Amino acid sequence: MHPLFIVLLLMVTQVGPTVTVSTDRGFYSPGDRVVIRVSATGFDENETLWLYVDKPDGRNLYFGELPANGDTVVVRLPQDAPDGTYTVTVTWDHRYIETGFIVETQPIPEFPFPLVVLFVAFTIATLTLARRKASARTSAPANDSGARRIR
Repeated sequence: MHPLFIVLLLMVTQVGPTVTVSTDRGFYSPGDRVVIRVSATGFDENETLWLYVDKPDGRNLYFGELPANGDTVVVRLPQDAPDGTYTVTVTWDHRYIETGFIVETQPIPEFPFPLVVLFVAFTIATLTLARRKASARTSAPANDSGARRIR
């Protein structure tokens, strides 16, 4: 075999593990439950993932070990959790992936998806109808008969 081909083959076969991390929402209030999903592929069974949840001041809120294939972890925020951005970090073999969420004492309301879709569809329909009516008024046919109008 050609040496270049062997090098390319080794590069392709050395695909590293894949890790994803997500939370069930983006905004929480103090006392809420945060559902964290970690998915991992390409690890040996004896490898370990570590999950950290850090408060806005950088102090640790949660720390735990995860199996090599990932897991779902539920973390309850304390009632006196400070407002701000929390960081969720998964580490393995000197590598990491992060996501985050926001805690607010008076959170921004999250609307259900169908209500938002209905609102957007209604707005688009209203704007389209208004444009058609305005277009109909400005593009009225001119009197091209050549007859003069007598007053």
